[in-house]
Amino acid sequence: MQIAHHPSVRRLRLVSLALVDSHGHVTQFSGSIANMTPKRRLKHLLNDDRGDVPGWVLITLMTAALVLLIWALAGPALSEIFQNAIDKVSGI
Repeated sequence: MQIAHHPSVRRLRLVSLALVDSHGHVTQFSGSIANMTPKRRLKHLLNDDRGDVPGWVLITLMTAALVLLIWALAGPALSEIFQNAIDKVSGI
């Protein structure tokens, strides 16, 4: 028996395309990846809109908070460095 035809390998291919709900339960299969054409695989990946919106919102908020924190701590020093550079260039 070749490894490509082994039942567990086929099962792994199917599980990789399974749609999983929020509890981790498999809800449906979209077919074997071996049977999909490259164009269909790309379309399947691009149409997958099960994104993690709350996760991205959290990342965006944490990034904004870090920018504000760094700006609050380093703002005066950066302003002074910028002003010194402008003064040297303008000859004042």
